[in-house]
Amino acid sequence: MSGQGQIMGEGIMDDRVEQLLSGQYFKKYQEAMYSEITEKFNMTLMEVRVLLFFDNHGSSNTAKDLVRIFHYTKSNVSKAIDSLLLRGYLKKQYDDQDRRYIHLTVQPEAADVMEMARQCQKDMFQSVFRGISEEELQIVQKVAQKIHQNISEAMQ
Repeated sequence: MSGQGQIMGEGIMDDRVEQLLSGQYFKKYQEAMYSEITEKFNMTLMEVRVLLFFDNHGSSNTAKDLVRIFHYTKSNVSKAIDSLLLRGYLKKQYDDQDRRYIHLTVQPEAADVMEMARQCQKDMFQSVFRGISEEELQIVQKVAQKIHQNISEAMQ
């Protein structure tokens, strides 16, 4: 059977499911979708992701939040943030209660990048979820939450 992978318990995991779980297939798609931005602004994909994260996540605005939510390596996040701070695309503000926490916000200097990145992100998700009903999307979200929880418990 094509598309079949390893036997997992009583069922068989399809190779396409494993591709989705690894994230590599989607990462390749992101690289292609954001390539115009990364080339035009001489940025890395991680820098674009960091800007989009801080643009989309409101109160989750620390490097620690980004690492916790997306499981990126601290060193990659730190390097991207340092570059974005130097460009003036991000601004840091120390937390009033605990100066160890640095809150990051996207700055107006990043407006051109953000306009393209938001549109690209919108186009990408419309393409990825094309033909998927709202009900199916809710099922995917529930399944993804369960998988995330299972992985989190397995790693403890």
